[in-house]
Amino acid sequence: LRAELGLLHHAQALPDGHGDRPALFAYLKGDGRLSLQTSPPGASVVLEAYEHRGRRLLPRRIAELGAAPLHDSPIAMGSYRLRLSLEGRHDVLYPVHIGRQEVWDGGGNPVDLPPAGAIGSKEHYVPAGPFLFGGEDGVSRTWVDGFVICRHPVTNREYLSFLNGLLAEGREEDSLRYAPRARSAS
Repeated sequence: LRAELGLLHHAQALPDGHGDRPALFAYLKGDGRLSLQTSPPGASVVLEAYEHRGRRLLPRRIAELGAAPLHDSPIAMGSYRLRLSLEGRHDVLYPVHIGRQEVWDGGGNPVDLPPAGAIGSKEHYVPAGPFLFGGEDGVSRTWVDGFVICRHPVTNREYLSFLNGLLAEGREEDSLRYAPRARSAS
């Protein structure tokens, strides 16, 4: 913040016609660009910004960006969620973080939209894409493949049903391999 204020003070002190002034103000504003493809193409893209409400980060609808693919759509820096919708497909929630003057293209890969009915009512689809992780030593970005995850943890009853289902299919070896084991002191 101190460096940003120093740069702002410097930019404001430059004469109006100075060649560096527009670039400095653009850098301070930090707007980036968003490019996005979906598979299949044609999904409507709604931009939602995260805002603090009641000590929680909740999405708020900002704008409708049109139909995918999007190419270099201007977007202010910040954290967003894109709601991707296409008839006959599950809606997909796609997180996006736009850094200062960053171009976000999702790694150049299209966001898959699963066919309607492919995701159970107790499941969530997490689309593939870049993932920010890290802590005090810095933040890195890595790719994570898409996956489906249960909305709530698996219960003992559900896990027992899974094991019994394996037995019913004649897969006793798999059932024994996945069965919990008691640990001994040795």
